[in-house]
Amino acid sequence: MTVWGRGWMPQFWTCYNNKYGHEPRMEYVNAHCYSTGQGGRNCLMEFNQAAAWAVAHNRKLVVSEYASLTKGNPYHCLPYGCPDCQTEAQGIAEARRVLDGLKQLNGVVAVAWYNTRTPGDDPGAMDCNSPLVDTNGNLTALGVFYRDWR
Repeated sequence: MTVWGRGWMPQFWTCYNNKYGHEPRMEYVNAHCYSTGQGGRNCLMEFNQAAAWAVAHNRKLVVSEYASLTKGNPYHCLPYGCPDCQTEAQGIAEARRVLDGLKQLNGVVAVAWYNTRTPGDDPGAMDCNSPLVDTNGNLTALGVFYRDWR
C-alpha cells in the first residue's frame, strides 16, 4: 500500500466481509512508505495508523519497504534538481525518527529497508535515492546507519 490514509485496506476488509461472509484469510498487513522530508510524507504516522488498524483486527503489521530518500541521482535531477528530497544528514535523522518510532508501535513484527537504485544504474531510476553502498561497494553514510541501527 502506498498511502495508508487513503483507507483502501478498511474498504477492502468490509467489501470482502460483505461478499464472502468472513474476514479475509491473512495474518499480516503490509505497508510501505518513503520519507522525503521537507513537508513530505509522515511515514511514522502512516505506519502508526496501519499498526493500529492491524491490531484492532487481530493482525500484525509488516513494514515491507521503508526508505528515507535523499538527493543524489545526478542522472535524473538535472536540469531541475530534487527540490523535495533531503540531504543525506537529514535522511539519516528522518530514518532514525521513523525506525526508532516503529519500535514503540504495537503490532509491528518486521521492518525492511528499501534501497532505491544507486545513481545512474537505470534510466528509470528515481530522482531521490537512499543507496546503502556506493558504486565501489563501500557503505554510504546511510549504509553505516542501517548496519548499526538496532
